[in-house]
Amino acid sequence: MNDPESIDGPIQRFFLSSWRPYALLAIAVLALYGHTVFFTNLTYQDDDKLIVESYPLISNPGHLKKVFVEDVYHHYQGGNLYRPLLTLSFMVDARLSIASLTAYRCTNLLLHAIAVVLVFLFFRQIGIQRKIAFLTSLLFACHPALAQAVAWIPGRNDSLLAVFVLGSMMTLLRYHATARVRWALLHAFFFALAMFTKETAIVLPLLAVFMLTVVAREKPRLLTIVLLMALWASVLAVWSALRSAAFIVSPAYSFSTVLQLLQNSWLMVVYLGSAVWPFATFVISVVENMNVLPGIAAILVVAACCFLADRRDWRLLSFGAIWFLGFLVLTTYYHPDVHVQPRYTQHRIYVSLIGLLLLFPALSFSTEKKALRTFGKWLFGATIALFGVLTVRQTFVFEDAMSFNETVAETSPDNRFAHYDVRMMMLSDYNGLPAADEPWKAPAPSRYRMQLAELSERLRAQIALKPRDAGLHHLLAITYFGQGLLRRSEWEFKESLSLVPGEAIVQFNTGVLYYHGHFERKSEEHWLRTVELDPSMADAHFNLCYLYYRWKQYPEALAYADRAERIGANLPPELLRELKRLVGDSLNHDGNRR
Repeated sequence: MNDPESIDGPIQRFFLSSWRPYALLAIAVLALYGHTVFFTNLTYQDDDKLIVESYPLISNPGHLKKVFVEDVYHHYQGGNLYRPLLTLSFMVDARLSIASLTAYRCTNLLLHAIAVVLVFLFFRQIGIQRKIAFLTSLLFACHPALAQAVAWIPGRNDSLLAVFVLGSMMTLLRYHATARVRWALLHAFFFALAMFTKETAIVLPLLAVFMLTVVAREKPRLLTIVLLMALWASVLAVWSALRSAAFIVSPAYSFSTVLQLLQNSWLMVVYLGSAVWPFATFVISVVENMNVLPGIAAILVVAACCFLADRRDWRLLSFGAIWFLGFLVLTTYYHPDVHVQPRYTQHRIYVSLIGLLLLFPALSFSTEKKALRTFGKWLFGATIALFGVLTVRQTFVFEDAMSFNETVAETSPDNRFAHYDVRMMMLSDYNGLPAADEPWKAPAPSRYRMQLAELSERLRAQIALKPRDAGLHHLLAITYFGQGLLRRSEWEFKESLSLVPGEAIVQFNTGVLYYHGHFERKSEEHWLRTVELDPSMADAHFNLCYLYYRWKQYPEALAYADRAERIGANLPPELLRELKRLVGDSLNHDGNRR
């Protein structure tokens, strides 16, 4: 393939030669995401199940074979997610970092850096100029829509997929150029790794054929196609057999499946919008909250660029379009037997974005005027700076469960899993709060959320007139909690406590907030303060009992259970029996040991 070089000036030649482009790309990734290594909390959205609950499996190398015959959550054989390579990556991290998340986060960072470098190498391999390949790779490195794949530990599945997909495509090109079978075998090996990472890799053979027959300058030999088809069939046969052994729910292969993909095709327009407009990114969203307008605007921008360009490489444009749509279309499928509200994550665009970036080298604009060249450089520089700022900001969404839940509830208010029943909190006699009749079940969430949102507006208006009214701040905190806006709820609780630190009910509800935000030590602190201020509050004693039971501090749990029962709380009798048995066993064990 042709490789016309066009590097302007000695500075560009210095930075874009030898090893320096790779180092610059790695430094860019480190600058944007290095701080995520110090995130010490989980989001409790899949990461708790994949790391904490699955720790007995991922920490034991003897369970290696089970990885390929279980679903990703390892609870039992079955499910609809088959991700062996994701689990293997967690097994490596579990060995390196026993009591912290450091290794997991470093792996996410490393995978993104490798993917960025491979994008640069792949673009060079298909004949894109070094400067253009570097700039598009830099854009990939700092795109805000990809932050979830790096800052959220389970998001690595897509960066892992990108590494294997790019490795497979690059080794295929080497086989096409050299006709050496070892490159074909290596291509099949990377294809297998991609399939065992995520099933969307099944579109890779289609992309490979298109690349060899349309993008490549020399047509492939018949023997090449025959060998590749045999290798692809072998990989798919092994993958299908192991996937079946894991009893993974198979897609409903029928006309209804095709119809569902066509009906959901508008979601790809949404993802295109988040790729072109970084302000349109989300975390986890439902169809009710997916905004198609940025995607329509993105289509118009792409069409305008194609129309105004002086030169268009239609082969590269079509390859990029097929790449973008191919890796994205299957992610819109939901099995009809999975009876949960369909949710869509932002990081699914990770591999697809590579295809969209081919738009830049596929179009050429006149740069004869110096002013136009200068404007283009400043525009690109401003875009990189803006993307960098937005990416760093987006990473803090995944710092802990409260920040994560806040963003999900804010960007996807119709997500049934992002709201809480305000009756979880011990309310005062204020009757303005709406009753939540199981708000996680339709159609209650929308009505419930709208009631809380309207009440929040009224409370904010009242607080503007009476900013030092602790009761208003307390009630506003409860409405935010019900909407899933946990960070705002925390701020309002702090405001209320700063005004009335001795109010037991505010201390209690703050503890409830922290418990649902997975800050249990803070919950303990506020509930201990509650029983100190109001020893008659039975619910606080019961919550402490349950908290200590979770922590396996059974004597403390039994003590608070007794206090709660004396006050008049109705404790589950099976919990009391279990606590007495555990405390008795502990005393007998200590006595025998003495």
